[in-house]
Amino acid sequence: MTLQELEEFYKGRELPATAQLYKAIKIIDVPKFVDSHFTVLKANSHSKAFQPFYDRLILLKEILEKGEPN
Repeated sequence: MTLQELEEFYKGRELPATAQLYKAIKIIDVPKFVDSHFTVLKANSHSKAFQPFYDRLILLKEILEKGEPN
């Protein structure tokens, strides 16, 4: 999935306030999380060092699609 496609998924979507990514990782401000991750990825799109930012956005997308509770 391209960064643009991922951005389209999040664009205009009502996001929950919080989300649990992993047992030990809880996002306490999902809109800010999404915005900051896209900012970092756009500024560093050529660097593989920032792959975890993309991976976390994909994981959050999968969680939102499943409708899993926080």
